Amino acid sequence: MSSSDPSTTARAPPLGIATLPQLLTGTAISEDPTYPCSICGTSMGVGDVVFAYASRRQDCSRWLVRRFYCWGCAPTRMISPSLGVAEAIVGGRIGTRTDPTPRVSQLCLTEIAVRDFSPLEES
Repeated sequence: MSSSDPSTTARAPPLGIATLPQLLTGTAISEDPTYPCSICGTSMGVGDVVFAYASRRQDCSRWLVRRFYCWGCAPTRMISPSLGVAEAIVGGRIGTRTDPTPRVSQLCLTEIAVRDFSPLEES
């Protein structure tokens, strides 16, 4: 077998380095026209400021965005970071994206800035 056979080669090295805002920009939130704050339930839609909690376990390559907050409910910092999990609180705006094949419009994260960050090594 040749060394270019994908079944015999080791995992490919990363092709570049991206910042957390670059990785999370465009992350889908919902197919609904609004999304509720995880704490107070306030509806947020396109153009609204939103904050989100994102995390990535050490053994995973993708970030998960699990909770969304309105301006008034957003935490200002990580309360109790988890060892072995990179965590971040990010802020931005709600935008839209359309996936071409299913032709589905979704709310997504845009204009992201990191509010607080906890690396894998902290707990």
